[in-house]
Amino acid sequence: MITPGSCEKLSPCSFFYAKAYLRYIPLTLMMPTFKHRARLTVFGEILKVTRESSEGKKKTDIMRSVNLNHPQADKYLNLLLTNNLLCLDNEDRYKPTKKGLKLVKTLESLNLRLK
Repeated sequence: MITPGSCEKLSPCSFFYAKAYLRYIPLTLMMPTFKHRARLTVFGEILKVTRESSEGKKKTDIMRSVNLNHPQADKYLNLLLTNNLLCLDNEDRYKPTKKGLKLVKTLESLNLRLK
């Protein structure tokens, strides 16, 4: 177990193992790593962009519209998919679910600034 002040006892490879271990942590625990914009704002923007298209949006279209890079888009889209706010169709297009549409309406009613 790692305790405060025990960092000098770690081997040089410990960082690698810790980094490899982090891959198995659920995405919800990684939420504090997001920066600059409020998470709800980004969630709302993604849901709003997908709502505006009747056939859904591809990942690259979402990335451009919401101004995300690929790793950020993966994190946010995976979180939205696991919480059943988005669904993925056979053509790899993202579409909002009823739950996702309800969240967008709630965020808009709270006057959250969405693009």
